[in-house]
Amino acid sequence: MLHALHADSPSAFYYFALTFEETVRRHATRPLADAFGVQDMARWYRADDRLNDVPEVVIGPEQRLQETARRIQVDLTNMPRRHLKSLSH
Repeated sequence: MLHALHADSPSAFYYFALTFEETVRRHATRPLADAFGVQDMARWYRADDRLNDVPEVVIGPEQRLQETARRIQVDLTNMPRRHLKSLSH
């Protein structure tokens, strides 16, 4: 599915390279942190679970929120736009 998206339209993919401990720490700061807990996360977590079919930008634990948001904003701003015929009518 993601491979088709990447092939058919401008897209960007990001991988957060975080340890399980850092993932848990960040999750605890979310407004919906109570939606699921550490035990659930332990079942889901896979270290270095990267996609094979699409290029990913790796975001490490040293990158702050503002830096990450700015990187994504710049990437999206510079992404080629496709022409949508349905919007031109």
